[in-house]
Amino acid sequence: MISPKFKKLPIWDKVFLITIAAGYISGGVSFGSVYLLHIMLAISLFVLLIRPAKYKIGYWDYKIAIYLLWVLYNFFTLLWSWELNYSINTFIIISIGSFVLYLTMVMSSDCNHIVPLFNLLAFVFLIEIAIACIEIITTFRWPFEVGYNNRFAATFIPTGFRGNPNNLTTVLLMAAPFVLSLKYKWKYLIILLILIIVFFAQSRGNLIVLSGYLFYYFLVNQNTVKKIKIVITSVISSLIIFVVSPDFGSLIAKRITASFIIFKNYVFGSVGADNSISNRLLLTEESIKLFQQNPLGIGIGASKKVFEENGFSILSIHNFFIEMLVESGMISLFLFVLMLAIIINSLLSKERMYHRKFNRSMNVLMVETLVITIPAIVSISTGYYFIPLYIVLGLGIGLTNIKNWSQPITYSYKEHKN
Repeated sequence: MISPKFKKLPIWDKVFLITIAAGYISGGVSFGSVYLLHIMLAISLFVLLIRPAKYKIGYWDYKIAIYLLWVLYNFFTLLWSWELNYSINTFIIISIGSFVLYLTMVMSSDCNHIVPLFNLLAFVFLIEIAIACIEIITTFRWPFEVGYNNRFAATFIPTGFRGNPNNLTTVLLMAAPFVLSLKYKWKYLIILLILIIVFFAQSRGNLIVLSGYLFYYFLVNQNTVKKIKIVITSVISSLIIFVVSPDFGSLIAKRITASFIIFKNYVFGSVGADNSISNRLLLTEESIKLFQQNPLGIGIGASKKVFEENGFSILSIHNFFIEMLVESGMISLFLFVLMLAIIINSLLSKERMYHRKFNRSMNVLMVETLVITIPAIVSISTGYYFIPLYIVLGLGIGLTNIKNWSQPITYSYKEHKN
């Protein structure tokens, strides 16, 4: 029997798992200009140097090759970058994210590490939810990093470990499929809290994505009791929002409606009077022009310099796909989308091949997470700096190449019957 106990693992395995958890927290814990993630990456690199055989990948496939091509092409954009300093900083972040992806891939490709990995990620996830809830009802703010000017400090907008509400809600959306598949009844409490946090975070794009996923869950689930529970959860979350803040509560319907109107405006290019969406539309329009003039890209991270010089109030494009298009061109975007498509296809293929319930469940849940991630990363300020994205990609690749499926395994997720 494979033990799910973290404490029973060798110290070297624990180092890698803690490093992945530090990647999830990302900038949430810092020591001056040094983050916990930096410290754990240095220790993990040392472990790899002294124990290379144990932690080698053990497999090589086209998903890894495409990812490495994507990283390599981003590196080559430094040669023609419009702002080399910004491009170098961004590539360093990509390298850090790639190391986290590698560790996640190695850990999730072995049955011995799946349970402690997901348990540890679940642990820090619940801590972040608790922090976000405290930020909603108090003026407390998690010290995102030393010297960070948190413009949300005087509000009740939660930011968790991220320092940014859009990044926080994106993480919550990524975890939603796994939360709904927990066998514990209190999973609906977690979903209720996620609904409340997303609402107070005022991330309208992610509110649309979450609403769409919950509606999908309601439609495809054949269990009537679960359908009722998800409806009750949504209603209770609305009532709690109204009790905690009547001003927000009275705007529930208007906010949801406004979210879809903004989505329509964004898609069809109608700026309207909304400052946030109008700024993003202008950034998108400027980015498309830059891409048309520079099809190979202007260099990763360089768009920020362009927008600085043009006097934009928002410097991040807030759409990772357009960000790739303008900074590293169509080739980079094609490689990234191709990698996502191949991972999803591989997971679905494995889901058909395997017969054990756990295997089917994990593959389907991972596919749902990746599908949610695609629209969710449109809301984040920049995908290159978003380490949880690398963790999700590492999980996707690792689960398609998992070893020792024949061994029995115990986990807290029940069969995913969707």
